[in-house]
This record gives sequence, structure tokens and C-alpha cells, in this order.
Amino acid sequence: MNKIGIFGDSFGEHCSGVNDVNIRYDNQVSWITNIGTHSHARGGTDIQYSFRQFEKHHSKYDQIIFILTHPTRITLFDENDNIVRYVGPGPYVYAQSKIANKRNLFELRDMWKALSGIDIFYSNESYRNRCILNYNLVVQGITQIRPDVKFLAAFDYLGNPEIPNITSSLSDIVLLEENMMQWKTYRDGDDLRIAHLTEESHIILTKLIKEWLKTDEMFFDFDIKEFENIKPDIRKYNNG
Repeated sequence: MNKIGIFGDSFGEHCSGVNDVNIRYDNQVSWITNIGTHSHARGGTDIQYSFRQFEKHHSKYDQIIFILTHPTRITLFDENDNIVRYVGPGPYVYAQSKIANKRNLFELRDMWKALSGIDIFYSNESYRNRCILNYNLVVQGITQIRPDVKFLAAFDYLGNPEIPNITSSLSDIVLLEENMMQWKTYRDGDDLRIAHLTEESHIILTKLIKEWLKTDEMFFDFDIKEFENIKPDIRKYNNG
């Protein structure tokens, strides 16, 4: 039996982040469970975290799917393994200080305050280049350890020499669904979708990924038109 391992961020985790808590819905469909994988993915984590998990566990699996998260994401943990993350610049900054205050997690709050000030660094070209270099080195390291690795892009990476210009990423499906459901803003804490996707999209994605795993293509690519005829029910996925 072909054993498949997943490494990455929330796009590879069979749960939904409702009210700042990752909740599992074992009766709901996801591409992760449909193809029979074991997932080491964890929501909110950066590529460095995923790489460390990959180093520890990749040898257990016949096939590896590595989900490439946002290149500028930084993830830190407090002493109780609570996550503080930064994805930036601009609208990707998550107001985790509110979560920390609500739970009286003072270390997490202070870490967030320090990390959220990093926006100023992204105005400096040399710092941006440093981030991209580090990201590319991780991708190279993964391919050296497992030349048979399969990469699945969570976001678009135009201009990154290590990642080919793909047609679509998983975040494109997310945006398509949210437009269909007329969600005007990102619904952090109210989104019941597993791994940010509706069941309708998971079913389509399962089929596409199963076909991809049979090929020699390292990077997953697809046409977003495959998902344009789904009809998600907003009442099923909106917890707000």
C-alpha cells in the first residue's frame, strides 16, 4: 500500500479554525482524507517548521506532498506551543494580540507585538531578497533529500526562480469560493471550511491530485475553471 505523507500549513490540515481553535470534523470531506494521507501539516506555520517536520518523518512515506506556504510567513512558539505568526506585509497581518489578551497569554502577546513591527523590514530590498533566498534554499534542500517530492502551492509565487509559474494555487480556490458566497472580508474565526475549502472543492481537488500523483510532475498545477461550477452553501460554512 502506498503511504503518503503531507507537510505544510493549514491547507494540509483536516480541521477548521473556528473561534481561534482548530476543530476537527471527521465526518466532512477533504482531499487530505480522501487520498488516504497522514498529515504533519499545522495551520499558521512557516516553511521552516514544515521542513523540520519533513526531516523527522519523510522516511516513513512512499510519497511526499509538501505544501509551500507564503514566503514571508514567520512562525514562533511560546513555551506552551502556542503559535504566533506573521504573514506580511499589508492585509496578511493577523491581529493575534487580541487572541493572546483574551486568553491571558502574555508571552504570546509580547511576541506578537515584537513580530508585528517587522513590516518596516519589508521596505528594504536586501531584506526581501534575504527572505526569498532562505525560502529557495529550503525548497532546494527538500528536493535534495527527496527528489520524488511533490510540491503543492498554497499561494502564487510569480518571480520566484525555484518555483515555476503555475496557473493556479490553492488560495485561488479560496478566493473563488468566497466570491461565490459573497464574503466581503476574510472570516477568521467564523470559517467552517476544512483547510479553507468547501466540500465541493475538496471533491474536485481529490480527483486532480490523485491524477497528479501518478505523473512525474513535481509541481501541482490546475485550471481554476475546474471549480467554477460549484455551488457552496454559505449557511453550511459561515459560523458568524
